[in-house]
Amino acid sequence: MTSPDMHNLPSGWVVVTDRQSVLDRIQQISRQKYRLGGIEIRLDLWQGEPPELDPKQGLSVFVTDRGGLDSAHRSHQRNVLGRIHGALIDVDPDTDAPAPPHQPWIFSSHRTETTEMSPQQQVEQAREMGAVAVKIVMPEASEENLRIARELPRCDPDFPIVCFCAGERGTSDRIRALDAGQPWGYARLGEHPQQIPGLPILENLYS
Repeated sequence: MTSPDMHNLPSGWVVVTDRQSVLDRIQQISRQKYRLGGIEIRLDLWQGEPPELDPKQGLSVFVTDRGGLDSAHRSHQRNVLGRIHGALIDVDPDTDAPAPPHQPWIFSSHRTETTEMSPQQQVEQAREMGAVAVKIVMPEASEENLRIARELPRCDPDFPIVCFCAGERGTSDRIRALDAGQPWGYARLGEHPQQIPGLPILENLYS
């Protein structure tokens, strides 16, 4: 497998977006001021015409299409967009089609209380499948889930691991995870009020 550091993994906040107006705004704000590392384009939530990116921005890009496992058309669109923009494909093997050969991707898992594999086993699975990094989202914050989210990224120092708790109560955990040295975190813009629950508002972090 190719070493993960050869790929365009983000460092800092990754802003999740589902529409062009927010994508345009992300490309206007200061990367340094907001510790901005990348953009995640959520095709399954996207509104309007296909996304357009300025290739000169130099930001890392994730392309995600949750639920596209059984749609060859959706998966093709995801893969083409990823290839055009040199993006990493975010793949949850339970809901999404695999990334094409030779296209870098991250293993993504939104765990529930009934997930059979342990988080550590999922990290190993991600490596064996050829992912360049792994994102594990624990269920709603509890003391045990917070402990796992803190400790998991240390289990394999040679493999990029992002782990945090889901939901509104997980907002502070996402902030703490990035401050604790995880490679990237997820945020939203304040002008985008309907974004995924639990995401910190980027502007508020630096106001």
